[in-house]
Amino acid sequence: MRFTVKAKLASAFGAVIILSTIIGVIAYTKLTALDASQQGLVLQAGRMKLAARLMDEVQGQQRAQTRMILATSDKETADNLRVMIERQDAGLKIKDELYGVATEQGKRLIEQATVKYQRMNELFAQAGKFALLNSNNRAAEIWNSDGMQNLSEFNSAVDVIFADIGNAPATIENTRALLALQTAKLEAARFSRSVTATFAASTMEELEAGFKAAAAQLEKLKASTAPASVQVTAMGLPVNNINISLERLSKTAEKALTTVREGGSLKALAIVNGEARKAFNEALAGFEEYIKFSNGRMNELAAAGTEEAAFAKILLISIIIASLLIAVGSALWIALNISRGLGRAVDLANAVAIGDLSQKIDVSSNDEIGDLVKSLNGMTVNLNATAKIADSIAGGDLTIDAKPLSDKDTLGLALERMVQKLRAVVSDTLIASQNMSAGSQELSASAEQLSQGATEQASASEEASASMEEMAANVKQNAENASQTEK
Repeated sequence: MRFTVKAKLASAFGAVIILSTIIGVIAYTKLTALDASQQGLVLQAGRMKLAARLMDEVQGQQRAQTRMILATSDKETADNLRVMIERQDAGLKIKDELYGVATEQGKRLIEQATVKYQRMNELFAQAGKFALLNSNNRAAEIWNSDGMQNLSEFNSAVDVIFADIGNAPATIENTRALLALQTAKLEAARFSRSVTATFAASTMEELEAGFKAAAAQLEKLKASTAPASVQVTAMGLPVNNINISLERLSKTAEKALTTVREGGSLKALAIVNGEARKAFNEALAGFEEYIKFSNGRMNELAAAGTEEAAFAKILLISIIIASLLIAVGSALWIALNISRGLGRAVDLANAVAIGDLSQKIDVSSNDEIGDLVKSLNGMTVNLNATAKIADSIAGGDLTIDAKPLSDKDTLGLALERMVQKLRAVVSDTLIASQNMSAGSQELSASAEQLSQGATEQASASEEASASMEEMAANVKQNAENASQTEK
């Protein structure tokens, strides 16, 4: 039976897998419970987040309501009312979402808080309607624009008449008229302060008292202006401007007082500071109760998860330790079996490395190590055969047939090419020797012909030299003869 290294490893790891599977099943059960606890924590955290968002929206409603009451313009009031309604819609949506994911006990707590929350929204809606009246601010705008202008016109008309009388001669009638005009201006100033005081009322009782005081002060103003008009008319001076400005002042004051008497901001503030504040606090308390319940539930889930995690850790550590022991034991057993075979294979490889091809190993195992030893023995046999071929070539035997063991036998292919090259070199050397011998003979004959030609050329040169000497003597003789003839 062939029991390979892979089989040994498979057996060792099979034992590890079996042990891991047994413990892993238990661990999986606990991890599943732990995952359920974690999912519960995540779900509970989501509920807590929704509850926190709901609390923020409820508090945002209250802040928008306060800003709406304290607004100084109709636009600012309307903007804050819109924000309050948006916050309310968002809060109701979150409340419904939270109710959908809550537990049965949590739903009961949310239902109890919702009753208070709905009451708060109803009261906030009532306060919003009153706040939209913006009574104080609208009345103040009417008085500060038209009322103060009419009061200034009234005082100016009185001052003109007062100056005309002051420029006239002093009489008892003039003095009485001046006193009446001065009294009218004083009552007008008191009336202005009385009207302005109604804008600062903090309760409906104060507002009603201020309204009555301002109405009474208006009657005093009219009562003080009437005799002054009579006296001025008796003096022949016009009083139309005084009467007209007083009429305008009275209408403007009545309009401002009627507007402020609505008490929109005060009524809204009374609701917000009274029933609405109580409902607001109760709604917050209800939702806080749900948050406390959710927080307690989260703590319970966290504690359960911690216990499950601790048990799972123990199981995982046990698996790791058991697997490690089995793996180490298996590794040692396999390593010893492999190391013995590899040691013998290394000894053979070292012998081949130093050129000793006489070594051989007996195969005893039927695994990959045995296959390795067989391959090394075969390599030694082949190297011995190749060495014999190389030895024959070194002895000059080029007739030997060097056949490679395969297409990838690099050494065999090299020996084959070397034999072929050596045969070609020997053949080329013989041909070159024959060609060199023939060339030597041709060169000797050419040397003899060259020597003969040189001799013949030397004789011709001597004859030419004699002819030149004779020619020179003839030329000299001719010259001497010619010289003598001239003499």
